[in-house]
Amino acid sequence: ILMLGSPCLWAQGKGSSSNLLSKMRGLMISADDSDSDMEAETVDLRGHVQIIFKDQHLSCDHARVNYRSKTIDAEGNVLLVGPKATVVSEKIYLDYESNSGVIYNGSVKSGSVYFEGAMITRASETDYMADKAKFTTCTNCPESWSFSGQKIRAELGGYAYIKNSFL
Repeated sequence: ILMLGSPCLWAQGKGSSSNLLSKMRGLMISADDSDSDMEAETVDLRGHVQIIFKDQHLSCDHARVNYRSKTIDAEGNVLLVGPKATVVSEKIYLDYESNSGVIYNGSVKSGSVYFEGAMITRASETDYMADKAKFTTCTNCPESWSFSGQKIRAELGGYAYIKNSFL
């Protein structure tokens, strides 16, 4: 085991690549490679990134964690799994303290509720606002029906409000 700069960060050899692990400020982090900036309080993660915080698990190809602003900027095959919803996207910017953020070219699934959009703003784990979006609660594939709209505000476990909707 090789220590890397922080008393909470170490590398563990696995064949030709190494796996970096860290438990710092409430986050459990795993990645193939990382660079940290102690002054800026950031860490850049690359390859098989896994971040566990509160009761959620985020995986992606690349991420930057900013401990000062309590944010995660993740991109590439982003998957965020929580107890109430699963988010899939190309990119996500997340405030892990307030559980809010922005999801780019993504989708949210919670039970039978499914919606997707070019940009989805996450106000909380249950309140979302999606632009250029599609919404359905139909569970068959392909879905029998869906709404498309300029903006969709979805409350998981509640209502969806759709502006300029098309069924």
